[in-house]
Amino acid sequence: MSARRIAALRLLALAFGASLLLLAFALAARAEVYRFEPVAVIDGDTVRGKICWWAEIRLPGQRMSVPFCVEENVRVSGVDTPELHGKCDAERDAAKRARAFVLGALDGLAGDRVPGAEFVVRFPREAVLVTREGAERDKYGRALGDVLVQGASLRQALIDTGNGRAYDGGARHGWCSPGGVS
Repeated sequence: MSARRIAALRLLALAFGASLLLLAFALAARAEVYRFEPVAVIDGDTVRGKICWWAEIRLPGQRMSVPFCVEENVRVSGVDTPELHGKCDAERDAAKRARAFVLGALDGLAGDRVPGAEFVVRFPREAVLVTREGAERDKYGRALGDVLVQGASLRQALIDTGNGRAYDGGARHGWCSPGGVS
């Protein structure tokens, strides 16, 4: 094989490798959608549930898809809601309203409360979706993403109804100052 042909093959291999690298970056940047089955509403911006996906397993001569599910807390990214254990009565009251809003959005108000477990509800809606974005976990280990209820963003609904405000991960603003609670 000539030196010219070897150089051309090396260049082709380098271009192919660069293309694969660009594809990997593009895939990593896009949001992923998972089946999400809510189990409990912790507060206005945290929902506990099963995150489920299908994995393809290839064995000699056969392929099969197998469901995998893991239960964990999902932090609704891009929104800040008041804290249930906040610094003032106004914040704690607003936090209860935000949590009730999320319960209602997930049809939790029609569900059955589990005796002795204040925050656990069986949701009549079978599943909603979660999209994970960019950094997959927050500093508390919660999965980050937006919960979609029948295609509508829970993040945007919290903001639109005044139960939360847009949050980019920077400094949080208090909910106790005049005008701090919507």
